[in-house]
Amino acid sequence: MDVTQGISAAAIALIILVTVVWYTNRSRYRRLGSMIPGPRGLPLLGVLLEAVARRENIMDYAKELRARYGAVCKAWVGMHLVVGVTDPADVAEILNNSGWTLKKPAILRGIPCSRPETRSWRKLRRIVNPAFARKVVESHVGTFCDKSRPMADRLGRHSDGQAFSAVDHTLPCALDMLSETSLGAPTDFRGNNKQHRVTANFPNIFNILARMISTPFYCFDPERFNKENSIGRPSCSFIPFASGPKMCLGRKYTYMAVKTMLSVVLRRYQVLEYGSQGSTL
Repeated sequence: MDVTQGISAAAIALIILVTVVWYTNRSRYRRLGSMIPGPRGLPLLGVLLEAVARRENIMDYAKELRARYGAVCKAWVGMHLVVGVTDPADVAEILNNSGWTLKKPAILRGIPCSRPETRSWRKLRRIVNPAFARKVVESHVGTFCDKSRPMADRLGRHSDGQAFSAVDHTLPCALDMLSETSLGAPTDFRGNNKQHRVTANFPNIFNILARMISTPFYCFDPERFNKENSIGRPSCSFIPFASGPKMCLGRKYTYMAVKTMLSVVLRRYQVLEYGSQGSTL
């Protein structure tokens, strides 16, 4: 047996070993997953190839799965079982259960959620919670205003009635706010080329949100939040900050930052419906 054949044999053996270990360790997931409707996918890969191929329109793919399999559906992404839940009542049941967990990057893990078996998220929330108290958040308003003014200046370039992406301006502004209020380090993510590259390397979630806003299915309609239109609506129909005992700690901070941005913009410009005559944003 030459070296090439030996390497091939070793690779095949490794693949077989990984498959056996995976099937053994994931037997419970496979058993429970088999009870939930969803695409079969490929062995070991699941729907990974299709998800990667459609990553630019991943929300459309998720909509298709929901339409095909219902409000609760599953998909194997590689060796991970992903279960999608879209019914507000089911979402509320999950989020109000203190035992649920949500995997996040290590730098964020443990603040809004953590491993349930250690219960460390409760201790971490108690430690971090004072930083998001109302008085602390209100003390940042001056910084929010300082960071919003350059953003408002840049928005003025778009007062010609042409469509533009507001995310290109609001995201750097939000990052500047977060950097200075949390780290005490003044930044300029829009004006500094190096920092702007950091912004550009953020996950595509902001592009996904922009496409959602421009899609009729997800179209943002402020009227839907009126009191009369909210009667009888399940509490978890709209949860930008999650819900339950692990609700995002930055809720008050974000609302104050967004309100400040809007306040600065609305004091400078008249915001008209797209397509109207006159200067618009």
